[in-house]
Amino acid sequence: MNTPLNSSDREPSAANAIPSDAEKPFDASAKADVILRSSDSVDFFVLQAILSLTSPVFDHMFSITQESNETKNGLPVIDLAEDSTTLYNLLLLLYPYAKKPADTLEVYLRLAEAAKKYAMDEVLQKLKGLIMSCGTMVEEPVATFAVAMHFGWVEVMREAALNSLAIPLRDLVSGDGQSKYLHFIGAVDHRDLLSWRFACQDVLDKMFASWTADERNSVLCYTRRMFGPHLLKRLKETGCARSTVLMDDHSVPIETTKLVFGMLTLEKYNNARGVMKKDIENALSKVPLKINGIVVQAGD
Repeated sequence: MNTPLNSSDREPSAANAIPSDAEKPFDASAKADVILRSSDSVDFFVLQAILSLTSPVFDHMFSITQESNETKNGLPVIDLAEDSTTLYNLLLLLYPYAKKPADTLEVYLRLAEAAKKYAMDEVLQKLKGLIMSCGTMVEEPVATFAVAMHFGWVEVMREAALNSLAIPLRDLVSGDGQSKYLHFIGAVDHRDLLSWRFACQDVLDKMFASWTADERNSVLCYTRRMFGPHLLKRLKETGCARSTVLMDDHSVPIETTKLVFGMLTLEKYNNARGVMKKDIENALSKVPLKINGIVVQAGD
């Protein structure tokens, strides 16, 4: 069972610092019956009931008589190991406030570590949802994958893996933001993720080749046939297997556009493109991915 951090366990600079009050809504004006003091000596005025309901660790902590605890404004003070930024964001997720933590992977990582430490299951569920919509999920998917793997968040791992397909391989393995979190996954796990990426490319390569060879004259087949050579070339050039990259409007050659619009209305063209995008994403969803014994994507 986790216990509060004693002031003697803190860094000397933090232990000797004069405590300051947290920003609203956790300042001295808040309705509170206990104070949580961060590692950098910031005091958060909170209600025990909210913490007890969301964390069995805090519930146990409050049940222990601690007559020697420091008091402030007549309230007991409990020292914690988390810094003020992490504690502030953690409390935002516990209280019914509209304000959300900063949208960065580093913030979410610190929050998840704290929520795991204090057995805050509801907070961990909220964090998974926030990370799924986090900008880093798209910009640094391998880093997001690594953090999700650290916490066993399979659905986040799956989405991050798929998003990694939209980033050129050179950028994927060389980005500074990605490497910061790669210690959460082993070399074999990273190799397996790259092997899955190449398997996805192979699946699409075969599918686009079949589209190019399909002589049927339906609207969909005609559009696929016209786009097939472009998609094969685009896949080879970028190494990216997501439909958002492969079917980007700005990448389509003028010759292909002329051929398509020479036969189809704009509405039929857009409908066919929509089906093709779905076909690509559906094909990717069937490529199995297993990392360190975790079935991230079952495949067929």
